[in-house]
Amino acid sequence: PSSSSLYYPYLRPLKEIYTEWPQHDLRRSDNPPPPHKEYLKVFDFSVPSERKEALKYRQMELPFKVRNVKEIDEAVLKWSDPNYLLGKLEKKKSLRGKAESSVSYSVDVAPTSFFLWYDPRRVKPYINSGRPNAATYKEPHKPSSMSAAEYFKHAIIKGDWEDQITPDEPSYYLQLGVNGINQKKTKNPPNTFLHTSLPSFISPPSNFFVSDFTLNKGVQCRIGTRHTTAAAHYDNGRNMIAMLSGSKRYVIMPPGECKRLSVVREREHPSRRHVLLDFKDVLEEVEGMEEAREWSSEIAVRL
Repeated sequence: PSSSSLYYPYLRPLKEIYTEWPQHDLRRSDNPPPPHKEYLKVFDFSVPSERKEALKYRQMELPFKVRNVKEIDEAVLKWSDPNYLLGKLEKKKSLRGKAESSVSYSVDVAPTSFFLWYDPRRVKPYINSGRPNAATYKEPHKPSSMSAAEYFKHAIIKGDWEDQITPDEPSYYLQLGVNGINQKKTKNPPNTFLHTSLPSFISPPSNFFVSDFTLNKGVQCRIGTRHTTAAAHYDNGRNMIAMLSGSKRYVIMPPGECKRLSVVREREHPSRRHVLLDFKDVLEEVEGMEEAREWSSEIAVRL
């Protein structure tokens, strides 16, 4: 990248971003308010010179976007058809002579559009840890078990969806995963169609998207309802994100802003690495927000 990348990406006040495009304004999820300008560099992956330049950004761990990725474009054609996904997910299993039944998936059902991830395995140990306020901890929501067909009844809204969904409506979040080559197998249903859809993300050899498969933690697939808003957080590893259907808006901040956003740092906490507050309600009240909001950038990823 050129010397100008010292100031890349362009950052502006968080409050300004949310004033122009409120977090809870669902009508704009497909059509950002004009004028809407993104500041991330976009590379054409099919052009060798641009792909080489994008690699420099990746090596410097700077955010960027790529388009015209053949593997992704082919997956988009398939995943954009809900019937394709339903056919892949609605698998059957035989129970020793009994009739076949649909595979059930763990679906997080949040009471509103605000989705705060937590690890259920950490709840009891944290409550019993003796840490301040730990004894009164309550899970933000409860995971449910449902078939893919049941989930899609909530996820696919026909007709004028703007009149059917509000930020106060429950949101549903289906999470699938394929383990990395060094991870133990889980009891989750195998999702082999992820392998065929995204081989560069899952199988060696190392490539532009996964630079070292020995460190790869696998692929996490997220299928959320239209109004789902994930709590601000940082992940355990460096991510490449592929949007295969629908649209998603990201508001990103430099790592140094974590301390100003009340990110949970306790390793024992079920929602470690996350901000517990919903920005749509507390932009002015969050401690340190006046400083942190000076360092934000916005990305809209859509098809």
